[in-house]
Amino acid sequence: MAEPDIEVENEEEEENTEMEHFLKRYEPACVLPRPPRAIESFLKKEPAMMGISQIVVGVISIACGATLAVSPHSLVLILRLPFITGFLFLVSGLATVVVEKKTIIFSMCLAMNCGSLVSAVIGCFLYSVDLSYWDSYTNTKDINRITAVLKAMLLVLTLVEIGFVVPLLYWGYKTLYSLKPPL
Repeated sequence: MAEPDIEVENEEEEENTEMEHFLKRYEPACVLPRPPRAIESFLKKEPAMMGISQIVVGVISIACGATLAVSPHSLVLILRLPFITGFLFLVSGLATVVVEKKTIIFSMCLAMNCGSLVSAVIGCFLYSVDLSYWDSYTNTKDINRITAVLKAMLLVLTLVEIGFVVPLLYWGYKTLYSLKPPL
């Protein structure tokens, strides 16, 4: 009797062909997470804390300006420098805090911080010039010293504001003009 030729398939060959078939048709079941947007990398640096610091510096500048308003007039008071710079620091700080919730104002926030930086640099120059003549405004040395201390404090606050604005602008413009293509 002749036995029929029956081919017995090896189990290993069967598993290999199933695996190859599976790999050819594989489709992921879950969606991969998208890479973060550029604005999200800016927000990870927590600009709101810098914005709150800008607000505090602005309020202190305005308060020092109000105190200086009762002293003899000088270059700083004629130009209303503590009020202008304090207001700009306050507004740019508010914009920096709000950009965390409303990212649509991001470019406006950067423009306000640029204006704040320009006013801070001009303010540093004018405070320095005004401090060089600190004893020539009145004959009373005590009043001159008090106004000089307040102006020195305003100069330091303006330098602190520059220290807050420069990193914010660096991170902001790096984010705004990042070379990564949007996905």
